[in-house]
Amino acid sequence: MVKELWDVIVVVFMDDILIYSKTAEVHEQHLRLVLDKLREHQLYAKFSKCKFWLKEVGFLDHVLSEGGVAMDPSKIQDVLAWK
Repeated sequence: MVKELWDVIVVVFMDDILIYSKTAEVHEQHLRLVLDKLREHQLYAKFSKCKFWLKEVGFLDHVLSEGGVAMDPSKIQDVLAWK
């Protein structure tokens, strides 16, 4: 992914790509931009593994939503149950 997009509209971790935006209209632009950059570098996303237009997403043991970033509740329970 191109450096000028990192941590501005997109986060990449291994083979996971997270595109984030404030509005649906801007998100459509960001999505097109990222997919164009991937194609430009002959990289392609597998459609069956893609999820679009999510209001909340789990990513790297966190839950990201319009309300902000929080720990994944299931991970908190795992830690509390750990003996």
